Amino acid sequence: MKWKDFRKPLLRQFPKHHVPIKWHGCVGCGVEGGVFKVSFGGDGPYALKLFWNTRPQEPLNRGKPFVFPFQDEARHVAIIEKIRWAIEHAENQIMVYPSPKSSELKLENLYCFSEEGQRKPPEFESSTPMCSGDYINRCHGWLKLDKKNWPKNYDQCEWRGHPYRPEEADYRWAIVYDYVSSKVKEHDLNVTQANIDFFYLTGFEFAYCKPDNWRQGKLVDFGDLYSPFQRVIQMTPPRRWSAETWFKDKPVTPLTWWKSGAI
Repeated sequence: MKWKDFRKPLLRQFPKHHVPIKWHGCVGCGVEGGVFKVSFGGDGPYALKLFWNTRPQEPLNRGKPFVFPFQDEARHVAIIEKIRWAIEHAENQIMVYPSPKSSELKLENLYCFSEEGQRKPPEFESSTPMCSGDYINRCHGWLKLDKKNWPKNYDQCEWRGHPYRPEEADYRWAIVYDYVSSKVKEHDLNVTQANIDFFYLTGFEFAYCKPDNWRQGKLVDFGDLYSPFQRVIQMTPPRRWSAETWFKDKPVTPLTWWKSGAI
């Protein structure tokens, strides 16, 4: 993948977009959208995140930049899948800076996964091998769903989610992920640490910690992230969290204030 593909990431369309959806139930709802357990024909289950809004919306806190959760999340997971591909196909182990706390270092670390960055890596004071992406929940692409294909309880789920602004559009955008069961209540802290390390080393920031968005140690809602290309106001300096303390006594409070634009 060339660096330009990281700078303007495009998420692929879900390969089974033409296959009828079987809706198994709503997993959860929020201001951005609802997550549903689904199958496509005999294939599944998957987690389908159905976004309430089809275009940019004014945020609940007026005066801040407009938000478009579908676009942001699609870009996030497109970058993540490109990183995963680069790790799996690199001829040599990819080395990154171990503590990327500035915007410049975050982007330099991300650059390491591009074709150009692998040919001529940045010169860091110190470097560390990039960890595996095997424990990151996999995204399978985006979908456009016409109203006739929405789940029967769509209106109820949207009402529960309290979207930014209700829309009259007769279609919705969705993103398809691997389904991670909620039956296992305990988090695998080794998996959690692998997730934290992956996002930290690749320049992503957590907007906040919401334990409900983690299952079996994996982050399952990528709307919780800011990408290396987004400038954010930090409440505290970027840090490499410890899995042992990540879920402890964590109310749902912001770790970053807001997006102040793109780099």
